[in-house]
Amino acid sequence: MKNIKTYMCMLLFIAVLVIVMAGCKLAMKSEPVTTEAPVDTTEPVVTMDLTEAPEVTATPTTKPVATTKPTETPAPTEKPVETTKPITTPTPTATPVTTPKPSEKPAETPKPQPTPAPTPKPECQHDWKVHYKTVHHDAEYKTDHHDAEYKTVQHDAEGYWTEAWDNVVGTGTYVKVCNTCGYSTSSFDAILAHCDPFVNPEHASYHEEEVETTIHYDAEWVETKPAWDEQVLVKEAYDEQVLVKAAWDEQVVDYYTCSKCGARKNQ
Repeated sequence: MKNIKTYMCMLLFIAVLVIVMAGCKLAMKSEPVTTEAPVDTTEPVVTMDLTEAPEVTATPTTKPVATTKPTETPAPTEKPVETTKPITTPTPTATPVTTPKPSEKPAETPKPQPTPAPTPKPECQHDWKVHYKTVHHDAEYKTDHHDAEYKTVQHDAEGYWTEAWDNVVGTGTYVKVCNTCGYSTSSFDAILAHCDPFVNPEHASYHEEEVETTIHYDAEWVETKPAWDEQVLVKEAYDEQVLVKAAWDEQVVDYYTCSKCGARKNQ
């Protein structure tokens, strides 16, 4: 579309130049023109040869063009009509005519070349191939707590045994004992009869003694420390890592690629 607009503007510019040159030809019939006036460097240059039929050359240039003539009389010049707005009305196509120059190659107007429309590519019927990746999973454990282990040790009472012994004590009962033979009796009359000096002069005396008895004491246990139970540590408390699930590798889908066009898509 842009090339068509450019081409239409060029045709309009050439038509305007033809009209301007026709006016210049009428003006120059009343006065001979031997040279062309210097042309503004920013405007297109129009070259006229009065000996031949008027032909128009539209050549944009940035430098003034001068031709050698017999005289240097300046001729009145007219500025080409400037257009400020593009005309969209279609105009008759004018074939540009190139005027040969003594020392320059004739300028040719480039013809716009139509831009070929891009040929749409047929849509690919994808053939997706799966690509996998390996995901490693660590082993899984759980923590089991084990309490300390003890055993009970029984300790007997501590102490010692005393020795057995006998204790002789008085009973509070008195007897009469013959000093000679040791005869004893609790009866006063009996001891008098035994110790009668007239009957037994050898046994004429006696004495009294308290009757004693022996008390026997067996050996005894004297306890200095009672029996007790002791908790003895067998194994300290500890935490144990118990395997729940072993480590394993898993194949998971990573992405897809087309075997035809090479396209790629994620999972």
